[in-house]
Amino acid sequence: MAGVFKSIDKSDIRLTPFRAYKLVSLTGSFLSSSIYQADYNPYSYFHNQDPLNDTFDQGNLALTLTEPTTSNGYYQRVVHRSLDHLYYRDFYTNTRATFGGGNINYQYRFLEDRAKAISIPQSKFGEAIKQGSVKIAISFNGSNYTLVDDLYGNLVPSGGINLLGSTVSGSVSQQLVGEWPSDSVYKYLGEGLVTYTSEFNRGLYGMQSLHTNLLATRSAEVAPTSIADLIGTSYRFQPTSQSRIEAGAPDALEYHQFLNFENGDFTIAALVKPESNNTTPSGSVLITKAGRSQRLQLDINGNLFVEGVEQKTPYNLYYSASRFVFERNALYESARVVSSTKPVGSYYHVVALKTGSYLQLWIDGVQAGSQTDVTQSADCSNQSNIYVGNSWDNVRGFDGIIDSVKLYRGAFSPADIALSHKTQNVGNVCMGNVFYTNGMVVLSSNVAKYFTVNQVDFRATQTIYQTEISCTVNPGEFNRSVNRTLTRYNPNTNQYEFKGYCSGSEFKPYVTTIGLYNREHELVAIGKLSTPIQLPSNVDTTFIVRYDRW
Repeated sequence: MAGVFKSIDKSDIRLTPFRAYKLVSLTGSFLSSSIYQADYNPYSYFHNQDPLNDTFDQGNLALTLTEPTTSNGYYQRVVHRSLDHLYYRDFYTNTRATFGGGNINYQYRFLEDRAKAISIPQSKFGEAIKQGSVKIAISFNGSNYTLVDDLYGNLVPSGGINLLGSTVSGSVSQQLVGEWPSDSVYKYLGEGLVTYTSEFNRGLYGMQSLHTNLLATRSAEVAPTSIADLIGTSYRFQPTSQSRIEAGAPDALEYHQFLNFENGDFTIAALVKPESNNTTPSGSVLITKAGRSQRLQLDINGNLFVEGVEQKTPYNLYYSASRFVFERNALYESARVVSSTKPVGSYYHVVALKTGSYLQLWIDGVQAGSQTDVTQSADCSNQSNIYVGNSWDNVRGFDGIIDSVKLYRGAFSPADIALSHKTQNVGNVCMGNVFYTNGMVVLSSNVAKYFTVNQVDFRATQTIYQTEISCTVNPGEFNRSVNRTLTRYNPNTNQYEFKGYCSGSEFKPYVTTIGLYNREHELVAIGKLSTPIQLPSNVDTTFIVRYDRW
């Protein structure tokens, strides 16, 4: 069989993988069956019932008969809890223990109380959803919009955030160095006064924050006209309970480096709702770095005693006499900017910033005041911790809601302020996340509950392996043909025999087909040449056979 078969050396076989991306569109009933509504707490009186405990799973009729479910028949709270556990809860503290990959410096993950999950079958997305390929057509308040992914797993509105009432593109340009979100308190610790310690792991510095006697609350269910209408979960501070947050730097970090900003620019942003008015000049604290400072001294008898030291204050934002006040104090120099009257009972988006030689105060996206910072040449740094909602001695307690308090290195631009205001101080236009390798799309914003998802487009990833085989024919090899026209029947031998002209040395057959066989001589692949090729008698001829498999 030497003239028919020839072994192929391993060195003549090359395997080249490449990825193919198929466009997939999900619509209609298939799409609707893949969407799961997630709500952590549809009814407040169910809040203290863990959706994953035995009582719930065993079908307690008090819960299961009225507990909201998805259109697919799954409990909305269980869906929310599962999403949170898989993708969100530990993302910033233990990324490796969280599904979905992602980089904490580029991907924004925050699962609010209400969300939508789109679970795409693996048969549709293959190995993974291609990054940057997701487009989601939604309807909101009678208008149509498109959400796209930004290559980092963030879903953002195409063309800016015009679904908020105006087009503002991008995200805040400054570095987030401190944040105190309220969502985790509500979801993980329940209602009522809670005290706990958290760690911030998203900014320049690591820090620990002691949350004392905070009341986690959730706004009433109101269908929004814009994303800014949904406040969601908030911190409720009560002076009678001495509610506050105290954030301190790790021991290894020099205090003068811990969020003093020295003479550099910085920004403070928060959502605030005063419930009562503190008319004292010092007011009630929103956020301050004015704290107690003590030092040991010797008296004339050589005895040690503790002496109180007046503190410099790099920033102090408070509410007094129905006005917001932002100030810096360098003991002998101070600067202050005061807003107009802002009555109790309303939400305000407050931004205080130091930009160059000015202090500015912005309320609800509008500049409320500006003053020259006369402390510019002075050092306002101190060794105090940061306090939210109260002073270090618990005498300047804020009565009301403070939510989404954030500190940034650098001064906000007007566009940054507008974006922060429009997105409830989220600071970017993220509406959700894409987890490419899991085929999961999560619309994690509260307003997603009111989105109607009309179509989901993406590209599925499939790795295809191209096999390339070099089939070399040496002179004198494969000089036989299977063409039946070269034979004739010999009645004497009762066989078909080659005609005389094709049995000599001058005969040169043409190659039209190449067959690849396994070791059992089973045909596994056939290659057809577009043009027959005659084999020369004096040189090698190499045929390259390529085929794809997956």
